[in-house]
Amino acid sequence: LASQIGRALGGDGGVAVGEATAQAFGLVRGYRDGLKMFSKARRTGESTDYMGKVEQAYRSFTAENFAGTGAGRAVNALTGGSLDRGGIVARGVDLLGEVARLPSRFLTAEDELFKAVGYRMELNAQAFRTATAEGLSGEALARRISDIVENPPENIHLAAIDAARYQTFTKPLGETGQKVQQILRDYPALRLIAPFVRTPTNIIKYVGERTPLAVLSRDIRADIASGGARRDLALARIGLGSMTMAAAAEMTASGVLTGGGPKEPGMRQALRNTGWQPYSIKVGDTYYSYSRLDPLGMLLGLAADTTEIMGQAYGEAEDVQGIEDIPSVALDLGSTAVMALAKNVTSKTWLSGVSELIETIEDPDRNMERFLSRFAGTIIPTGVAQINRTMVDPTLRDTNGLDLWQTMVNQVKSRLPGYSDDLPPRTNMWGDPIVLGGGLGPDIVSPIYTSSEKASPIDEEILRLGMPVSMPRRNINGVELTAHEYHRYVELAGNAYKDPSTGMGLKDTLDAIVTGKHPMSGSYQRATDGPEGGKALIIGKLISAFRQAAQQQVVKETPELRELIEEKRRQGVINLGAVAP
Repeated sequence: LASQIGRALGGDGGVAVGEATAQAFGLVRGYRDGLKMFSKARRTGESTDYMGKVEQAYRSFTAENFAGTGAGRAVNALTGGSLDRGGIVARGVDLLGEVARLPSRFLTAEDELFKAVGYRMELNAQAFRTATAEGLSGEALARRISDIVENPPENIHLAAIDAARYQTFTKPLGETGQKVQQILRDYPALRLIAPFVRTPTNIIKYVGERTPLAVLSRDIRADIASGGARRDLALARIGLGSMTMAAAAEMTASGVLTGGGPKEPGMRQALRNTGWQPYSIKVGDTYYSYSRLDPLGMLLGLAADTTEIMGQAYGEAEDVQGIEDIPSVALDLGSTAVMALAKNVTSKTWLSGVSELIETIEDPDRNMERFLSRFAGTIIPTGVAQINRTMVDPTLRDTNGLDLWQTMVNQVKSRLPGYSDDLPPRTNMWGDPIVLGGGLGPDIVSPIYTSSEKASPIDEEILRLGMPVSMPRRNINGVELTAHEYHRYVELAGNAYKDPSTGMGLKDTLDAIVTGKHPMSGSYQRATDGPEGGKALIIGKLISAFRQAAQQQVVKETPELRELIEEKRRQGVINLGAVAP
């Protein structure tokens, strides 16, 4: 595309027609080189480029280094100098260090492989461009290209290195990014929250260069103004990326692509109950997640989120009464769009720690306990948690405890095989356990989560009405419920408790009403639509009634809970006649 843009705009030094073919040849050659570099890095853990994926070198955890610490000296004293003499304790420490270094070692090896590919691709492209610009053709062109590839001039060698870093998102950061990196070097503990800075920042820049807003970047404007290959490539990236976003927007509008979905938790849960999955492509009745396929995933996500926001904007604009209200509506929509785009970025797995920290700072009373408990969960390596999630226990678990310590312990247990199933399952509002879907390919390594569409008449009706329904509160009459008590409460309130007059639970009752198979269906169909309409009022009253009955059943089944409620009643704290839904 860049070569055709260069031909249309004219000028010297542009991208030559045929460079893409040269790059393809370089990809094959680079892959061969990359396998060798991958193997070497896997054995040694060392990178040939100081701009690697692992951004900070740490002191190796070996018996020799451990022996110099206070804990190491204590172990040495107890074992009679086993660490110094290379005994079984020393070998155990070395083995533990090797296991701890495996993730970073494989990350370095992967980086080496793709850097070799990127380097060879750009080297071949630069060689082809240079030889073509010299007016050569035929055998002379081939010999000149071969000579440049085998003995690249300094400028081409450096350009190929820059391209390899660009393709692997390891380019040096600017002034602000370097300051952030320095802070993390000065305070290593912050790495637990933000282990990576360079790669996420470069991914965001990479995506930004392929959107219509790329022209706001000073660097992109400089590339366009410079002419030649820099201009051609910058315009090609903007054009191809923008067309990709336009296609993604059309797919979102037609229901093939999904964005982040509604912000309101109740509406979002209702969508999930129908099999919907955020940031996914729908093929047939199955959703395939693209959220972890960055940078393409982020480009698609931005387009999908923007389309969903515009859809909401259109609905709100229809409600505008007078022309004077339009500017304020547009301003509100603009603010919402900015917030949605920011959420798209911070929801990424590689920025989850930063995202959760920001949420905690904004609302510490609500989010601090969740942040600390998830932080405690990082004690268990991600690999162990991934094995548990995909091979042992794919059910999401309720980690809420009656205090912070219990919540932190539960968070750790939820990531451990053999311990997570001690915790009650997390459920939707109908009491159904939330089970993680499989992946495309082997679950344990697949970044593409899947979810199948399923019929749920009441959830579809809740979405049509725009009626947010929240989960039941985690207390009964002011008494906080344990995780097991809450699970039983939600289970009963969702569908397990049966109405004595019909023998049906809440979900079965609501499904029957909205599909015309219940005695109340006639009056329901005559009621008004909308979140404040008669239909929403009927649904809300039934939910409240079943939750009250479920509370009474939980209290009846749980003597300890009943005693706590009785104690509060004796103290005059609560009135048992008023049961909160």
